[in-house]
Amino acid sequence: MKMIFRGYVLLVLYITCALSVLGLFSELNLFFDLASNFRFHYAISGFFCLIVLVVSKAHVNAGISLTILVFNSMYILPWYIDDLEGPGPDRGDIKIFMNNVLTSNSSAELLMGLIRDDNPDIILLLETNGRWVGQLTAINKEYKYSVIEAREDNFGIALYSKLPIENKTIRYFGGASVPSVLVELKSDMGNFTFIATHPLPPINKQYFHSRNEQLLALAQEARISKNPLIIAGDLNATMWSSHYKVLCDEGGLRNARDGYGVGSTWPSMALWFGIPIDHIMVSEHFATQSFKVGRNTGSDHLPISVSLRLRRGS
Repeated sequence: MKMIFRGYVLLVLYITCALSVLGLFSELNLFFDLASNFRFHYAISGFFCLIVLVVSKAHVNAGISLTILVFNSMYILPWYIDDLEGPGPDRGDIKIFMNNVLTSNSSAELLMGLIRDDNPDIILLLETNGRWVGQLTAINKEYKYSVIEAREDNFGIALYSKLPIENKTIRYFGGASVPSVLVELKSDMGNFTFIATHPLPPINKQYFHSRNEQLLALAQEARISKNPLIIAGDLNATMWSSHYKVLCDEGGLRNARDGYGVGSTWPSMALWFGIPIDHIMVSEHFATQSFKVGRNTGSDHLPISVSLRLRRGS
């Protein structure tokens, strides 16, 4: 029985090892990209195998387990370390609440309660259709400015703001016909650009390439932006995907969750064992004052709430 159990542990170990390496080549194809998303899970698997194999005195395979644990931890631990310069003085905070609400989610009560508790300046809701917009009409009393692009195909966007919207447009980044909302918002700290977006999920080769094209197009938009910039949405990519890194490197953006942990958001029922695919990306002008993952709103995504402030010299 012990031999059978040890055999299963070794199988898990070798599969974890293979996937950890394949995830390094996420730019090559869809499968490798999917493999890149589970660094946290690989680290947990490596730790589990390490304990079993140390007890079993299988020193060589225990060494492999330790290598897997350390290797994947190198991708995880930096998200808990904040080495950014603090914000400048006398700047007001901007609080953003974002949630992919799930089109088929039939009740807005949990979401509305969380919004009341959070009291954000900007609300971004994804997968909003006509029914969702109807359920959210109470928001309009406090959030006088909005851009609504309701759709029945899981790619609707609803943006609500207490801050005045000076310019607004619906954009289609990349080759897919899924909308993004681009607005210029006016605040006490000055005007800034906000882009709400939701690329296609990489569930097949066509969608994979479409998502990548959209992330690249967003990076190019960020690079030419003259305003401080925020890009928020369900990007259908984790921080460990090379295509996510294109958005950061080419667009000069960073993730608002820097220093606050991995912050897994999908699927919502997985809690700590989910993956982080919902992101708020910011230009160098912003520092994060707070970041948190909220409680379940009945969606398959957990919401995130971020407080931002202009950094020194902006």
